[in-house]
Amino acid sequence: LEVDLEAIRDRLLEHPLVKSATVRRKLPSEIVVEIVERTPAAVVLDGRRFVVDLEGYVMALPQEGSTALPCLQGLAVEGRRIAGKDLQDLADGIGIIAAIRDAGFPKLSSLECIDLGRSSDAVLIPRSGRPLIHVGRRNVALRLERWKSVVRDMAERWDEIEYVDLRAEGMVVAKPQPPEEDAGSDKGDG
Repeated sequence: LEVDLEAIRDRLLEHPLVKSATVRRKLPSEIVVEIVERTPAAVVLDGRRFVVDLEGYVMALPQEGSTALPCLQGLAVEGRRIAGKDLQDLADGIGIIAAIRDAGFPKLSSLECIDLGRSSDAVLIPRSGRPLIHVGRRNVALRLERWKSVVRDMAERWDEIEYVDLRAEGMVVAKPQPPEEDAGSDKGDG
């Protein structure tokens, strides 16, 4: 009976992977500890990489390339948490990740990061660097399905695409990458 159960609980809650803890006595001589762990949701890039849960709590600092979690950038980390002003952006980012999973397109593994730096837009940044895909913040699954329906035609038309913008209602806007000029070609009049 001399064990301070509250102190044990407080100590458990200091661990970044512990979301909640209950500590109670079971007489005559047992102590029961129940722990709910945080679930990793994304890696946030803010100077360093932070694994965060759905509520924006920092769970760990992963080794470079050690996690298959999607990456979000444009959010600020303050202490052990996403900054209060960025919690809605985190929720939007998690929603975009869910929309990508639901659509099955593009593959999350093909993305370097999702940039949430602008309040009305989210930009999918592929590992290859191009095309940048502007998806906005709302109706992302519908917008991705629209893009998925035309992506093959776009690939047949253009070798490289600089960006794709899905924010216009009912449209897919794309800017082809201009062809590189041949250094040996004669541009003169003859």
